[in-house]
Amino acid sequence: TMDVAWKSILGLNLAEEEVKTFQEKVDGWVAGFANLRIVFNVYPKSTSAYKCKMWLVKKIEEKIDYLEQNGPDESTLSGMVFATDDEGEEGKTSSPKKKLTREQIVENSLLLMLAGSETSASTLTNALLCLGLHPDKWD
Repeated sequence: TMDVAWKSILGLNLAEEEVKTFQEKVDGWVAGFANLRIVFNVYPKSTSAYKCKMWLVKKIEEKIDYLEQNGPDESTLSGMVFATDDEGEEGKTSSPKKKLTREQIVENSLLLMLAGSETSASTLTNALLCLGLHPDKWD
């Protein structure tokens, strides 16, 4: 499921060795949601989960910079970067206004990655649990 995150959502071109690192960083970031230092805001920046998130943020921001220089691609991230408001800037009907700030684009990208990975993992876990509890349904 992480290939959907880095390919479709972020539009990254990761080398084979980078894919494992990407997965580790996502896993480390997600694990931080249960870290009491993060939950209670006790030096969260020194946690591995925070460092993993910052690695992901850097990758997203690098891709945003690339898109702004080279134009849109087929990724969801690109759609967020180039989304515009139909009404345009106040008093200027010819120039559309961007809908999302850079921070909103980054946070929405992280949210989409989290939603995709955790939903799939939870669904698979529950499906296997149900199959394990009801072996008569295997056929």
